[in-house]
Amino acid sequence: MNGRTLKTGNRLAQAEDDRVAIVRIIGNPDSGRGVKREATKALDTNTPEALRAFLETGYRLAQAEDDRVAVARILADPTISAALRAAAEDVIDGTAEELRYFLETGAVRGRRLTWSRPDMAERAGGVPPARSAIGLSGRSAASP
Repeated sequence: MNGRTLKTGNRLAQAEDDRVAIVRIIGNPDSGRGVKREATKALDTNTPEALRAFLETGYRLAQAEDDRVAVARILADPTISAALRAAAEDVIDGTAEELRYFLETGAVRGRRLTWSRPDMAERAGGVPPARSAIGLSGRSAASP
């Protein structure tokens, strides 16, 4: 086996691994439209270079696009708290990493702030989700 065969074989094996990874990304229910669109383009191009490029940079960029849409949806909700709105407005034009961090941590904290306000709990039927999930109604035993 010469060096050229080894390089070609490795390149093709890597492309097959990349193809499998991309198919898994497409099949992930958490993958957004942008990620699925770009992953599908890479598979349709079907070159080792296109597959690798998607995994190295295209995936991150497509995820940032999907994350920006998710933040925009949060901002479109008129019932969010002022704290969550301010945090979402601060991050909407941020980097891919900032968007992801906000969605993984900041939006959750912001939603907790929303639910900590009694008026927001009333609008949602009287019981914040976290309290109702553990059987707390927020009402005293003397309440009807």
